[in-house]
Amino acid sequence: MAARRKGPRRDWSSVLADLKVVWTDWQMGLAATFLLLYMIVHLPFIKSLVEHRFDLGWLDLNLLLPVVLLLILWQTVEISRRIDAVETGIRDVSGTIEAAVLARVETITKPKQQRLDVLGMNLRYGWHGPRRWVDDGLMDGWSIHLSAFLPVTPQPWTPKSWPAEADRNLREIRAYAKRKTVRDRGVTILAHSYVHTPAVHGYRLGNGDIFMAYVSWDPSKFKLSGVAPRYQFVPRGDKSPNAVAMRKFFVSWLNASQRLETVPSIDRTGTTQVPDGAVHANGDLG
Repeated sequence: MAARRKGPRRDWSSVLADLKVVWTDWQMGLAATFLLLYMIVHLPFIKSLVEHRFDLGWLDLNLLLPVVLLLILWQTVEISRRIDAVETGIRDVSGTIEAAVLARVETITKPKQQRLDVLGMNLRYGWHGPRRWVDDGLMDGWSIHLSAFLPVTPQPWTPKSWPAEADRNLREIRAYAKRKTVRDRGVTILAHSYVHTPAVHGYRLGNGDIFMAYVSWDPSKFKLSGVAPRYQFVPRGDKSPNAVAMRKFFVSWLNASQRLETVPSIDRTGTTQVPDGAVHANGDLG
């Protein structure tokens, strides 16, 4: 006997979403209808025009007004919910990424959340913003972790300038982190390097907010593209399946970039050298 073929499972979440749209549209139509009826009864010039064609004696103003007010209140709550969904959902970053990250940094006041992780490629731009914010006194008491792509051997699919830039920026971070003025303000800065080819880069704040962008390939050259990425903001309050997946994906790459790894350096000839004993101590290049 042939097995009974099962049809596709019903996606109840999409069904409920469709029903909610229908219900909301019906509310709006009903509110508009009752508002029109209220205007007909309450506004003399409209009432006089309509009474020439229809008998309005059945309209009860005392009953109509509460219904109109209730529907308007209902729609106000629904609109507020929709606005909250837009504000707390995944969205593209408008303007510069530094301005977007700084705006979120300035909202964090709890010491346990004052941490910034930067998953970069060569940190050409990822280091400039945090350094300026530290200089301006905006990150006192913060812990800042920065990661850069620094392969032990040059990779043919990465831009030639990346290793030298990453090495230079990591060493600049190391020197900056040792400054007395930085330590006296309670700022901890740790630099990390990773050797695997990156797939994503961005920022994570201690409150759970994430700014992320994917690394693209230039198919004509079979190299990683240096084109400016388009960042997406994944707020900490978004618990949707898409946000959870994006957050998990980013954190996995971030954690991989902060593992204890050998720290290569670039000599003046451009050759990658691995100094003896050059290993991160908790990610610190110092």
